[in-house]
Amino acid sequence: MNLFPLRNPRALAFKDIDADGLIDIVASGIGDPYGSSELGWWRQTGTGELIGERIMAPRSFYSLAITDLDADGDNDILAASSTDEIIYSFRSMLADSESISGRVSSISNGLAIPNALVSIEEFGQSARTNAYGRYIMIAPAGTYTLRIDADCWDTEYVTGVIVEEEDQAHVDVGMRQGHLVLERTSINLMSVFGAAISTPISLVNDGQGSLNLTVSPVEITPAGFWMSVDLMQIFIAPGDSQQVNLRVFPDTSEYSEGQYFGEVQIHSPACPGYLVTISVAITILAASGHGDLPQEFQFSTAYPNPFNASVNLEFELASAGATQLNVYDVTGREVAKLVNESLAPGVHHARWDGKNAASGVYIARLVQGENMATQKLLMIK
Repeated sequence: MNLFPLRNPRALAFKDIDADGLIDIVASGIGDPYGSSELGWWRQTGTGELIGERIMAPRSFYSLAITDLDADGDNDILAASSTDEIIYSFRSMLADSESISGRVSSISNGLAIPNALVSIEEFGQSARTNAYGRYIMIAPAGTYTLRIDADCWDTEYVTGVIVEEEDQAHVDVGMRQGHLVLERTSINLMSVFGAAISTPISLVNDGQGSLNLTVSPVEITPAGFWMSVDLMQIFIAPGDSQQVNLRVFPDTSEYSEGQYFGEVQIHSPACPGYLVTISVAITILAASGHGDLPQEFQFSTAYPNPFNASVNLEFELASAGATQLNVYDVTGREVAKLVNESLAPGVHHARWDGKNAASGVYIARLVQGENMATQKLLMIK
């Protein structure tokens, strides 16, 4: 151990000066009227050895304080001198040792990311960032790859980090995060005589990172399994979107009219505590007889039309059967598949989210068995 004496020790402090997770020692001495006094610190190396350094002499230092004055992630030392009647500050000297340090922050706004885990891939050394996003790790001279992990953020890698002998590598890292945007936070639908209903939910990622999401329908009242989604595990790349079809199958055998209530819950396994909910309300319209059901196949007028971003489509089916509702451009190319399933008799609704499509004329075509109907849709941006 590299220990050295201090004349008339006055103050002693124990704290992690270099932010490596190990407690270090700082001490001061007042000396004597004819000699010198010193301020020294001893840092741990992780092997149980203490490395000591004299910081300043000759001064008579009576008291100590330790804090991160320059917000660089390591602690600095304040010492009061009775000789000069001055308070001296000493910046942490770890930067003179072989190590890797830096700051982890958000690419989008530059805010610090605390508690991120920074690891050296080659030998498993790691450190977590402090409240200012700062980290520091002892690393011998060499070339390394850093891996940075944080809840709710994409994992980042930095390759080719070079640590020179008796020097410090400084590596700042920007992290990316996804951001979910919903076109609606509630869904209200009507079901005639308990007819099945399908409606799309558009999920948009306008963040700079990816989104890994789990979509879970939760039936609240009545209890049962009357709601489902066609996708439960979803990956959305930055700037991309995904459509989930919500399907509702009301069972009116014992609950013939009134309302069904539920939720679509969207959460991210990579981000603990992240939860977004869409409330779902289904109004059941009771039918006294067959006369309350649609008597013919009909494709109602779309609304609004012309439209800007999305358009609502409503249609009536007099009988059950396989049903397709697709949108085509004027060249006949299919641009959206809204419905492709067997539906019960009744009134049904669908919505086309065309915000990523160009302005112009589109054709919506509804087909069930031998029945077919079309109508023009005009998008204006």
